[in-house]
Amino acid sequence: MANLNHQFDVKINEHYLQRAKTYKYLGIDWMRAYRGTPILTMLSKKASTGLGAIKCVRNFCETLIAIYKALVQPYFDYCSSIWGSKGVCQSERLQKLQNRAARLITFSDLNVRFSILLSNLGWDCLERRSSKQLAINLFKALQNLSPICLTSIFKTTSSVHSHNLRNSKHNLFVPRPRTEAGKQSF
Repeated sequence: MANLNHQFDVKINEHYLQRAKTYKYLGIDWMRAYRGTPILTMLSKKASTGLGAIKCVRNFCETLIAIYKALVQPYFDYCSSIWGSKGVCQSERLQKLQNRAARLITFSDLNVRFSILLSNLGWDCLERRSSKQLAINLFKALQNLSPICLTSIFKTTSSVHSHNLRNSKHNLFVPRPRTEAGKQSF
């Protein structure tokens, strides 16, 4: 078993696919994230770069919200199910960036509370956005609108045991995680 080779070739239409050494999506190098570089650090750097661009053009441009939605917001939303479970300290870093974006776009000074700015812009805080995204993903999985790998994760309580509990056919069974990574997973 120790000599098992995990290398294999994939062939599509008589052409072999090349193995990738790195994979970038939304400008984030996922192999670096896999090797231990914190994903929040990479997300923060990318979002900060977008905020720097907004700061440069804010006096000359009237479509700052559109620029924010194109350059910064995707980094907050893309991995919200990952960073949303990393604890308060880590997610506060990203929330501070969203607060900074709100101040830049509204030309507000530091005396104005960020909750008022977010409310005026019609934005939810990142924690709420993350919760909404998780709820949408769960709904899609329960309605069989997501890939089978997600749909198969969820089981009703009645399918796991035969105890006659109230509403057991509607309740989801949540297995107890054995590891810290399991506790923080979707």
